[in-house]
Amino acid sequence: SVHVWCGNIGEAKRIGRVAVPKQCWKVIYFVKTKEWMAFLFDNNTSKPDGLHNNLVHKSKIEKLTGFKFK
Repeated sequence: SVHVWCGNIGEAKRIGRVAVPKQCWKVIYFVKTKEWMAFLFDNNTSKPDGLHNNLVHKSKIEKLTGFKFK
């Protein structure tokens, strides 16, 4: 089993009534190995620079969002 949480942070701009998020995040928990992975992405038009360049500790996502992942 794998548990996945994702969401966004901040507001870069508005297009009509739609808010464009400043950043997007994802937290993944692998039940069998009890391993956590967390990613934080800037929502911009730059070229992708690889998944692992966006790897952060889950505590950073917890601090930014106020969520506690267990």
